[in-house]
Amino acid sequence: MIKRSITGFKVSLHAKTTNIAATTFKLLGDYQIDNLTTVVTVYEWLFNQQVINDWQPLIEMMQHIQIPGRFQVLQRDPLVILDGAHNVDGTQALLKGLSNLNANHKLFFILGFLKDKDYSGMLHLYAKAADRIFAVQPDNPSRALRPTTIQTMLDNKVVGSYRDLYTALQQALTLADADTTIVVTGSFYLIKELEVPNVSNAN
Repeated sequence: MIKRSITGFKVSLHAKTTNIAATTFKLLGDYQIDNLTTVVTVYEWLFNQQVINDWQPLIEMMQHIQIPGRFQVLQRDPLVILDGAHNVDGTQALLKGLSNLNANHKLFFILGFLKDKDYSGMLHLYAKAADRIFAVQPDNPSRALRPTTIQTMLDNKVVGSYRDLYTALQQALTLADADTTIVVTGSFYLIKELEVPNVSNAN
């Protein structure tokens, strides 16, 4: 059983050595369920080998784990999500998770890419999903894609191009309503500008 909400998943675990009724798994993003399945498989093997003898540590991890910059909810009204997706696979996973979380929400994307990434492939996906796009330059002068490039490629959906993430976010918040999800994504160099603790800036 899996139930989604902006606070995480409600999941039930069924393994040979345990059955755990609905418990909270704080991470969002459907790919995290795949990761959890792998963790449970390894945990059960360790249990069978008597390396561990209690499932409680796993339950507590599920209830408290946080990974900054990975489908991270920054605020709820309107919903603002940070995600460090910086390649096509990450973009596809992000869009799938957004669709499953709030299928009827309008999607505003604040996008900033590095020019040595496949930004064209990512923009192709965002163009199909987005209601509005706000183009921003990530904080990496030597590698950042100019936001005007995004605007040129997707002019019909881009509200504007910004050198300042805070200005772009404020504009998105002004235009958003209760049925809007705002997503800041494209590079960790972009989302780290919101001072998210422990977010790596390596991509």
